[in-house]
Amino acid sequence: MIAATLAGIAGLFAGERMNPVDGIFYDLSLALTSHRPGNAGEPVAVIALDRASLDSDELAGLPRIFMSPIWAKLINGLADSGVGAIGFDMIFEYSANRFPGVQNQYDRDFLVALRRARDRIVLGRSAHAYPADPFWGATGIDALALIELTPDSDGIQRWVTRDFHIGEREASPTMATALLTRAKGPPMPRRLMLAPAAPLEAIPTYRLIDVLRCLDQDPTAVRAAFADKVVLVGTNLAEEDRKRTPDRFMSPPRARAGAPGRCVLDRVGASDADAGTTPGVFVYAQAVKQVLTGNLVRPVLPIGRTGAAAVAALLGALMGFLLRPTLAVLGLAVLAAALFGGALILLGFGFWFALALPTGAATLSMVLAYIVRFLVEERRRRRVQHAFSHYLAPTIVDQLAESAAGLHLGGERRDVTVMFADLSGFTALSGKLPPEVLMAVTNRYLGMIVEAVEATGGYVDKFIGDAVMAFWGAPAADPD
Repeated sequence: MIAATLAGIAGLFAGERMNPVDGIFYDLSLALTSHRPGNAGEPVAVIALDRASLDSDELAGLPRIFMSPIWAKLINGLADSGVGAIGFDMIFEYSANRFPGVQNQYDRDFLVALRRARDRIVLGRSAHAYPADPFWGATGIDALALIELTPDSDGIQRWVTRDFHIGEREASPTMATALLTRAKGPPMPRRLMLAPAAPLEAIPTYRLIDVLRCLDQDPTAVRAAFADKVVLVGTNLAEEDRKRTPDRFMSPPRARAGAPGRCVLDRVGASDADAGTTPGVFVYAQAVKQVLTGNLVRPVLPIGRTGAAAVAALLGALMGFLLRPTLAVLGLAVLAAALFGGALILLGFGFWFALALPTGAATLSMVLAYIVRFLVEERRRRRVQHAFSHYLAPTIVDQLAESAAGLHLGGERRDVTVMFADLSGFTALSGKLPPEVLMAVTNRYLGMIVEAVEATGGYVDKFIGDAVMAFWGAPAADPD
């Protein structure tokens, strides 16, 4: 009962962030079940600035700070294709217009594109870095969104928040919140659990260079791929902005090569299948996708965690008191498996049931039960030994200590075997042998009798001269 109470209290005050144990179970659950609440569909797409794009003929040798004409072309093309919102998961900290020798109007097209699509644009910022003044000035301050992410204690990024607090200042919207507002979608929850049914990089992802070429060669292909979608633009380079995400136990999507020089909007697939990380842009892409499709997973309410932990603690205590250790451990494994199965079922209905607390409560209560059981058994054993050690043989005391059945006052009807053994000719012998020799012979004889009696589970009650009285079946019962 004490363990159940403590487990219940712990369930009430358990925080929302996951501990490493629950994190492993959660990530494994995502990999084992693909059923999620909400609707199917692909309302989100990612345009990746990847290595192939940077090495392409069009972009090779062009520093990113001088890519503003590229971004202008992309924004105009996406806006003409009818996208719902465009989010840049990067920070345009510097304007090329500030560099000596650069034409003062180098960023002009980019600024015009930002101004033209300001009701759909979201620019990334961090706690300490903002886009250059001309860029956010073209869109308005409300177009800025924080791209910070805070992982769980095990380093896995499982949560995306609606707002992000910077010190004691007022909370600012995150990228997901701003994009949903721009796209006129459902509101962003205060805290959203990432619950992908497939690897994050399975979200439709296209190379920047492929999109640029299609804008030149076949704009209708761009419209077909991005119309009415929320589009995020970011890098998927192996050396930049990588996150560990809850899809870590899923098989990454197959990477696909591009088609040099032609308009082919093939999905990219995994950017670095062996890295065990995901580009950060996909974290916000997944969050926006879940809100738009209604795939929202929430932790079970504290009252549910409390009840489950208390019941598990009681079950663990019962197993500890009633079962042998091997059976109790097996029972604990069955209980953990049942809890995990229940968590899988609940996940399909949009709830996550944390397993660490009830499993830990069951384990702890079982261990405590065995400790109490040991102390009680030891106390009973010592009581038996103290009560009978003065007038019973040690073997009989040990038998009684194993079972308390004989520890009660009053008589008992039982079948016993009683033996009276006498040494033939002892009287005549005692007259012929010196006393010291007679004692040695007698003691040797009695020792042999005692050894034989005790070896067969009997008890020597008394010696009467050369006679021996022994019995079997009492005080400890013996069915044989």
